[in-house]
Amino acid sequence: MAGPPKTPKDLGTIRSHRIHYFMFIHAMKLHDDLLLERVPLERCNYTLALYAAHLASGSTLLCKSVKSGTIAGYLRDVARFLVTFNARDPRRTDATQTTNAECISGVLAEVKRWELVPNRREPLTVDMYMWLLDHVNAPASVHGPDSRYRAVTNWFGTGLYGGYRLTEWAQNAGHRDLNNPVLDIFHDPRAFMLGDLSFRSLDRTRLEPRAAYLNPDTVGEVTITLRTQKNGSNGEKRSHVRNEHNTKLCYVRLTMEILARFIRLVGWNYTTPLAVYSAGPGITHYITATDIELVMRTAASHVYNLNPRTCRAELQLWSAHSIRVGACVILHAMGFTASQIQFILRWKSMAFLVYLRNLSILSTKQNTAIHDVSRMPNFL
Repeated sequence: MAGPPKTPKDLGTIRSHRIHYFMFIHAMKLHDDLLLERVPLERCNYTLALYAAHLASGSTLLCKSVKSGTIAGYLRDVARFLVTFNARDPRRTDATQTTNAECISGVLAEVKRWELVPNRREPLTVDMYMWLLDHVNAPASVHGPDSRYRAVTNWFGTGLYGGYRLTEWAQNAGHRDLNNPVLDIFHDPRAFMLGDLSFRSLDRTRLEPRAAYLNPDTVGEVTITLRTQKNGSNGEKRSHVRNEHNTKLCYVRLTMEILARFIRLVGWNYTTPLAVYSAGPGITHYITATDIELVMRTAASHVYNLNPRTCRAELQLWSAHSIRVGACVILHAMGFTASQIQFILRWKSMAFLVYLRNLSILSTKQNTAIHDVSRMPNFL
């Protein structure tokens, strides 16, 4: 594993990689053999694969996403350190192998696949949503109930359930004026309007919109009609029930807040899209792609420690489409099947596969695998 002489800068980076690795080992509570001297080689492989998955999720020295080649560099530096205590390369399945173990190669291949996805977008995450919620609810917050930040945050929450495309709920850039919404093939506003919502009470009784508005706590279910869809299934309906387990991220509660804002700013208007906010006294605008990008990239910058000036290229990977990507990644990470994801998020094909990242679910499976392997007798 010898290579060209290292510069002081290189040596400092290598030492940092090794420290980061031990921080990871400590966090994962893999203390039984920190240096992988006595465990089976399979355990070594899975430990490095799990570390690779950890790095791929953005848990790096700079707390930012890295490419597969950089992850391989982390693993190489850690392996060089570990072989000083045991001649086995923890990345290989045996001493004669020159390539990474299959579990490690799988992680690196997944990261590489994601890098090659055309026009890829980073997902909107629950962490980003929660940061925004805390931001607008802070005691000193300047974002009132009808502000852009609060309105966009509400829609982000519903989008994590519905996986909405931009034109299904908001407007393209340049269409912020209430008299200039994007139109569908029938020359109606394309984004959700008041007539696209229907309500049921907690006991499943149908509620008129005005009754639901006046008594939001009695609403137990909201159904939304997707009048115009990219997949051609126009008029499709999706129902969402109240989430009693997470009141901060509940589709019903968020929709009732969106409805209340719309009534305050626009009134009982059935021909104006719902996604609006106050831009000042007497000024109401539609939420546009520009607003979405501003709010989303602000959240990503804070949550993932991305400097708006030096990490501009990374931040531009968050856009309105990140809502749909985020909804897809969440369902996949939680074990939903491909057919369930396809149905819930309204795909006609398996095109959503290009958005998937196996890393979170892979990490969970690898935790189990490492536990199982560690119980095997050591004959080495």
